[in-house]
Amino acid sequence: MIRFAFGYQLDGSESTAEIVRDYRRSVAEVYFSWPGTPSARALPGRRHGLSAAAARAIMEEELCAIRKMGVKLDLLLNANCYGAGAVSRRLEREIKTIIERLCARTGGVDVVTTASPMAARTVKKYFPGIEVRASVNMRLGTVQALLYSRELFDSYYVQRDVQRNLAHVRRLKRWADSNGKGL
Repeated sequence: MIRFAFGYQLDGSESTAEIVRDYRRSVAEVYFSWPGTPSARALPGRRHGLSAAAARAIMEEELCAIRKMGVKLDLLLNANCYGAGAVSRRLEREIKTIIERLCARTGGVDVVTTASPMAARTVKKYFPGIEVRASVNMRLGTVQALLYSRELFDSYYVQRDVQRNLAHVRRLKRWADSNGKGL
């Protein structure tokens, strides 16, 4: 059976937890960005006028319910640029605080998908039990690129340009399998 990653939506209509419950057998994980953090995605709840704090409260409740269904939670720390804070202690503290909060209020995060080597390093340092996944936004698409980043990432979303070249994907998958990585 094929299982999918499902993107969390806070759009004011049906709850994501209810949708996941309806399709539970087909959902492996739910990915989400955290309100108030830079992201390559729209901020949850913003379209409906929710503050970051209100969005967080709703999300925490729903993410807790989703996790109780046995579905993995994948936090997106997916901004391509954190500006002057890209390699700062401030960013390290912010990431640590978000994950600690999610652990306390939802039962934990299983995966962090990121386009930031600093974010990947921070998760590895403070939360070694969390899988760290390279975002498709990093545009990693060669064995050499995976090799260079192997200390930071446990798994990879490969760049979009090569995803339909099945022979190339098989080469990447062989490397990933032989190095204990996910693809």
